[in-house]
Amino acid sequence: QLAIPSQRKKIPARQTVNVCQAEVFGGGPYVNNAIHLPITEPVYESWADRRPTGITYAMFSDLMESIQFELGVTSVPTESQISDRSKRFQEGCEALGEDVQPMPVAIRRNCTGCGSDNSVDSFGDHIGGIHPYIETGPNSFLVQSMNCNSPVGVSYRTRANKLRIRRDEGGKLKVDGVEVSRIEDCGRRKRSTIKADQYVVAAGVGASTKLLSSSLRASRLRNKYLGKRLAANIGTAVYAMFDKPIWPSESGRPEPGVTQCFVVDKRMIEQDGEMVEEPILENWFHFPGTVALALTGWFKEFACVMHKFNHLSMSGIVVPTDVRCNNYVDSCGDFHLEFNRAEFETLLRGMRRVARIYFAAAKPDDGVTLHLPTKSILMRRGRPARIRSMEDFEWALNKIRRRGPAFMNLLTTHPQ
Repeated sequence: QLAIPSQRKKIPARQTVNVCQAEVFGGGPYVNNAIHLPITEPVYESWADRRPTGITYAMFSDLMESIQFELGVTSVPTESQISDRSKRFQEGCEALGEDVQPMPVAIRRNCTGCGSDNSVDSFGDHIGGIHPYIETGPNSFLVQSMNCNSPVGVSYRTRANKLRIRRDEGGKLKVDGVEVSRIEDCGRRKRSTIKADQYVVAAGVGASTKLLSSSLRASRLRNKYLGKRLAANIGTAVYAMFDKPIWPSESGRPEPGVTQCFVVDKRMIEQDGEMVEEPILENWFHFPGTVALALTGWFKEFACVMHKFNHLSMSGIVVPTDVRCNNYVDSCGDFHLEFNRAEFETLLRGMRRVARIYFAAAKPDDGVTLHLPTKSILMRRGRPARIRSMEDFEWALNKIRRRGPAFMNLLTTHPQ
């Protein structure tokens, strides 16, 4: 089918979402724990059937504040380690009157903007999973536990294979142990069973569901709700390539700086006579390898874009999905997740919002070209489309709307 053009056109497009999840104790927060956006009171109150019983918002707010204090949540690093690329996004927001705020993050105040503070910071500035312990400074809860009076033990290179589940004399389900396999320093695999008074399964949505499913199946049990009610913040990125280089070598700003340093909150706008939502925006930036993986292009066209890496800025759009039957995690830990039409329209409105911001950041002598997150290059009059104005962007948006979510590169780091 791929080899024959007439057959290739008949292959139905599939909507895909790239899911980034850590299969370790702590799950996603192990590698993605820098940003802290507090839950607002209206959102908390709307969760009547899901929020903790007997906990008022004031009590919940106090808990959030205590956690933020322990983890050292601050906006100091995001304000001091803003790259010139991120400044373009800020300038566009301010030109339009958008309320752009520095991101509150759990990063040490002396962070030097290494560019990976929200994705496995090997330099120890990111208060995530395991990092160097500072006695008088903020530390992650895992590192705190490893350095308390009775330190917790951490087992590396160990994989949980199955929970031993049985019924006690009263018929109540009980976990007797966790069967694990460990790779020793010599490379030999050792199998054993870990016994404990209590067990916590916290290895990320996919890995946890897989472990629980296989453990229940081995004990001839099942839970029909396992893996259901999946929701996620699905996002994508819009790239802005300015005509002139962004980061001059004499700049005092870090390159690429803190990965995500600005946030623009969602808002309601009027469109075609009704109130609709524009989603939250996050200013993103990453190293060339990550950009190359996500950027659409081919051959010379793609090479020309990557050669102008120093001209790029980017912003991400984040759209939460509703809970529905066709979004779930199966017994193998695989995700079944997609947008519906309303969520897709919200994403398109977010892309339009980003486009307005970057065009507002352009100058008469320094224009900007937008690159959209489509799975293939948009063609216009037989040539790759150049999006240099809002008129060009609206043409591209109509093309994307007709093709649907299957035409978009989508990802989530927040499955729940």
